[in-house]
Amino acid sequence: MGKAQVLLLLLVALAASARAGSVFFLLYEGHTRCFLEDVPADTQLQCRYSLLSENPHADDMSTGLLAWAEEPSGAVVLVSDGPRESSLELMSTTAGEYRFCFKTNSSRWFVSDRFKLYVEIFTGTGVIDYSQVAKTEQLSELEVQIRRANDIIDQIRKEQNYQKEREMAFRATSDTTNSRVKWWALVQFVTLLGCCLFQMVHLRSYFKAIKLY
Repeated sequence: MGKAQVLLLLLVALAASARAGSVFFLLYEGHTRCFLEDVPADTQLQCRYSLLSENPHADDMSTGLLAWAEEPSGAVVLVSDGPRESSLELMSTTAGEYRFCFKTNSSRWFVSDRFKLYVEIFTGTGVIDYSQVAKTEQLSELEVQIRRANDIIDQIRKEQNYQKEREMAFRATSDTTNSRVKWWALVQFVTLLGCCLFQMVHLRSYFKAIKLY
């Protein structure tokens, strides 16, 4: 396989893994919606969003959008209050599920409109604007492709390490569960054996008492 084919495969892998996809869902005033993105540590995340009202007569100026990002620990790391079309961008400090949450911020009373919230989540190399990198660092097209390929390889390595850590954690949990199940079965057996011995001794004493033994 030639270098050009390898580079093409890497770019295909980028297109398949770096972009989580664009979706929209209905958002009512006062309600909160969240997206989860599970990523390894030291990974760039970007969430682009826009809010559109389904009511053509709605006053767009009276409704804003509160958006925030949370770490796996639940700590809020980014907040955007007001713009109906913007983005949140951060670097993951720990591996796990990051949350991007949205809630309308309306100044109206006794009115409940319905909105369409469009969301796109990008991770890893999907966040980087390589055309801007080329202009800033004055790189040739080949150098940009090499930089991009190196970034993809680095991201794949992070994903593999993260999946390996998750597999090890799952295996440890499974081993602990199996050990507890074995001990519980042993406790049940010992308890049952004790009950049987107790009944035998009790019946023997009873039979002796009534002179049948």
